[in-house]
Amino acid sequence: MKTLSIILALALLAGGAFANESFRDINGVTLSVLEEGDGPAIIFLHGKDYSKEYMSSLFEHFKARYHVYATVAEHAVRHSRGHGKSTKPESFTLEDNADDLAGLVESYGLKKPVVIGFSMGSYITLKAAEKYPDLFSKIVLIGMRGHGDNYPPERISEAKTPSDRAIIGSLIDFDLMTDIKKVNVPALVITGENDKTNPVAEGRKVADALPNASFHVIPNAEHVAFMKPEGLSQVCSLIDEFLTTKLTYSDHEPLGNMRTKFLNDVFFPAVEREFQGRIKISPHWDAKICVGYQAINAIKAGSADLAVVVPEYDMKALHLHQLFKSFPTGPTGQKQVDFFRRVYAEIPELASELEANNLHAVMIATGYPVGFFSAKPLAQLGDIKGQRWRSASFWHKDFLHNAGAEPVTMPWGVWSL
Repeated sequence: MKTLSIILALALLAGGAFANESFRDINGVTLSVLEEGDGPAIIFLHGKDYSKEYMSSLFEHFKARYHVYATVAEHAVRHSRGHGKSTKPESFTLEDNADDLAGLVESYGLKKPVVIGFSMGSYITLKAAEKYPDLFSKIVLIGMRGHGDNYPPERISEAKTPSDRAIIGSLIDFDLMTDIKKVNVPALVITGENDKTNPVAEGRKVADALPNASFHVIPNAEHVAFMKPEGLSQVCSLIDEFLTTKLTYSDHEPLGNMRTKFLNDVFFPAVEREFQGRIKISPHWDAKICVGYQAINAIKAGSADLAVVVPEYDMKALHLHQLFKSFPTGPTGQKQVDFFRRVYAEIPELASELEANNLHAVMIATGYPVGFFSAKPLAQLGDIKGQRWRSASFWHKDFLHNAGAEPVTMPWGVWSL
């Protein structure tokens, strides 16, 4: 399986109350940060004149699915410059806020977090994604536009504090469209149908310009598309779908035998439960994607993320695995599992062989039992040297040949004594 980055979400404590508020000094200002949860990060950015608490309805949704991991402070929700308990400088730009976001990611040591920005928070998110193309894994932009507001001079002068004037000033005449092609991460753009602040046309323009974006309109919703219960449900559903990692599985056998039923009925559901639904596996049976001999090439080409790879089918690519699998006896049960863990830990050549083929072992199976039968007892394996042995399998034929026997091929379906 290809190496994947699995995206989780942030949690909120019961009753809408936040936990673990802290303050981070970043780029010469102090930012108010709330943290909760464990695992890869999602950073939520609020809009102008809003605060981080205002997005609690979104947090409640993620709490329901991820609060069980709320043990290590890995997720961050921030107050932007000039808002809440953060420092309120008298002058700053949208780019300053974007730099603060990048500094926050570095401060917490986060690796490619998801960022969900609302209104002004979406502008900051997009600006940061343009300036730091490799910083995030995915971005969600709610109530978005690609250019600055045209505030009349009297509105700026009516601002009550220098900080309020600074916030408004940071949103005048910004341009997010010139460098938008630099964004190389998947984006989800969401707009309320009745959004008067940033109308549908504004959000669509941004989505159309992004290299990899989807655009959705929430019916009957206004600027805060997640304000009403029906809008909240739709926004959360869209984000859930966007963050879910979808894996395609290929198998050369039909569904119904012992191995394929185990994968379909036991293994795949266990993986999805382990990741709380953040991974969905779509199985394709009976060589619908590729036959067994093409499994590695299908993974390399990206037509499958997961596949059953049989070493015998890929002798050139996995010759060490084939030789290892040919041992006639070995441990069973838990001892077998422990044995294979030791093998991969202590024999680096086997792991290197997988890496060279862009493979990651998710589950190792020893396959069907193989029996070699003789008309007289064999005290040791070496006794087969020079003897004629019959097999219907070309890889068993190779094993017999390597052991010194004289193998005789018997075609499939032909049984004779």
